[in-house]
Amino acid sequence: MLFGKLCDPIDFICKPYEECLSDVVVTHSPRYLINMQLEAGETIFDKMKIPYDEMRIDNPIQKVLDYYRKIQKDGQRPWWLGGEDERSNFFITDFSQINVDEKKRIMSESFCLFPELLGGNGDKYKRLMLYLVSKGYVSASLRDHFSAGGTVLLNFEGKEYSGVPQVVKRIADLMDLIPNVLMNELTEAELSYYWETSINSDRFSQWLDLIDIASKKYIGGFPLKNYLEWIYGQRGKGQR
Repeated sequence: MLFGKLCDPIDFICKPYEECLSDVVVTHSPRYLINMQLEAGETIFDKMKIPYDEMRIDNPIQKVLDYYRKIQKDGQRPWWLGGEDERSNFFITDFSQINVDEKKRIMSESFCLFPELLGGNGDKYKRLMLYLVSKGYVSASLRDHFSAGGTVLLNFEGKEYSGVPQVVKRIADLMDLIPNVLMNELTEAELSYYWETSINSDRFSQWLDLIDIASKKYIGGFPLKNYLEWIYGQRGKGQR
């Protein structure tokens, strides 16, 4: 396999194909992940303890599945799912099993992509559920992670608001992460696809408008948009 970079500095690298395969990623079926910088002993075949010439004969996918089943952890299982251009981890992971930081990151990403989570529609978790599955996560109680816990009492701008849905507190607690995820981690194509609209230069303001529209009837008289703007000013300034 030969790779070349023709811009300055010009560089070429050439290796036997089997010495460049570091792992297996998945689209509609497992495919090799190429890494031209691998050292000897670091290929996927070294990890699986099977030579490439043996691997490619007689149902290689089953050999891959057998390997990942041996190394799987609790809450995981080998899988593949997705379209031609999608990649994901080889395991499906129970959302409740992931660590706190990873859960916060995924929840922040979810609130960014799916403003309807702040609404009251009964199917508001449907798109999120499919999205998480495409990323390798499943949950038997997805609602519990985002909105369980009844209502909360909030004070804002000198006024006390009772009966505010718990989801407002959830999103408020993540406002130290959400601006960076929104502005720097999610691509314009991702936002446009899930928001079903073109993306403005000010993503944060556009997101707030979508949140405001989605939450109007569900949140009632609580000024959610102003509240999130205020939290952003307190915590997230500089990420925008």
